[in-house]
Amino acid sequence: VLAKKGKKPIVGAQVASSGGQTVLVKEDGTFLLESVPAGLAVITASKKGYQANAATVDLLAGETETVTILLEEKKEDPNALAEELKEKGKVT
Repeated sequence: VLAKKGKKPIVGAQVASSGGQTVLVKEDGTFLLESVPAGLAVITASKKGYQANAATVDLLAGETETVTILLEEKKEDPNALAEELKEKGKVT
């Protein structure tokens, strides 16, 4: 998982499979989701301050796939933050 701008690893980003498994990105930008069932899987990456992004992968039984997910920094809109605080009682 890399930053779209500069392609630097986003350490600590959360990565989740459509099957529900969740892991954190390591210092080198890599992550390992184990025992993801064969077939179509959606892998989502997110971290505070970045726009979440996902990749769809068609996994084969017993195979390992490499997926690169790029995250773009969020541009904070003060009006959007105020609206989120009003609606949810907190800003995420």
